[in-house]
Amino acid sequence: MKFFWNSDEKGKSERKRESEEKDELEKTDNSEEEMKLENEPGQAEEIKSDEVDKPVEEKVEKEENGEELESETAEQEEADKNDDSKNDENKLEKILRNIEDIDGKVEVLNDLFLKKIQSIEFEKKTTDRLYKELQEYKNDMYFQLIKPVVMSLVSLRESMKKNLKSFGVMSEEEKSEILQSYIEEVEIILENNDIEIYETNIENDSYVDVKKQKIIKKIETPYEQLHGKIENVLSSGYKYKDKIISPEKVEVNIYKKPEEDLKGE
Repeated sequence: MKFFWNSDEKGKSERKRESEEKDELEKTDNSEEEMKLENEPGQAEEIKSDEVDKPVEEKVEKEENGEELESETAEQEEADKNDDSKNDENKLEKILRNIEDIDGKVEVLNDLFLKKIQSIEFEKKTTDRLYKELQEYKNDMYFQLIKPVVMSLVSLRESMKKNLKSFGVMSEEEKSEILQSYIEEVEIILENNDIEIYETNIENDSYVDVKKQKIIKKIETPYEQLHGKIENVLSSGYKYKDKIISPEKVEVNIYKKPEEDLKGE
């Protein structure tokens, strides 16, 4: 018959066997030591003495090592404190230098700001002065431009006042001559200022030009060939350097079919 052990039972058996073998070895070692002690009592006493002194020496050595370690720790802490103090002093010096740099930069900015304000005020004063001078120049320039016309009108007015005193005793022909002289004086004033006077000659069968004439009145005519022909010129036209400033005022013929023709249709 065969028996099968499981792994746990087999392991217990092996451990039991190993324990028994170990106990036998220890008994053998102890018996050998006892024999040696019997044969060598002096050595046994020395060994015991060494075993007693050894812990004491180890204790003293540990105490000395502890004192040295405490001393080194205290020195290291002192050195760390000194390093921290130096680091704090270096940081403080650095902060002070930064503050001095900032103060210097602020002073520079203040100087620049004051200079800018002074510059702005100077520019404003200069601008106001130039504007005032320009206005004065423009006013004077405008008067210089119109001065010839103004002086001519002053002369014409004085002439009219002078002739007006004796105008009532003048003949019709003299009155007409005086009025014509005034017209000629005005024409001279206009010509001196680059004003050109134009007037259409209706005897040449001239037709209306809306760019140069303004139709004031339309005259109906049964003749188709007269449509648009200028019948009368009411006033002259005026140009300044080929630009119409006042168109000629005219009356124009407008064709209209006779009523008889309309009835026949």
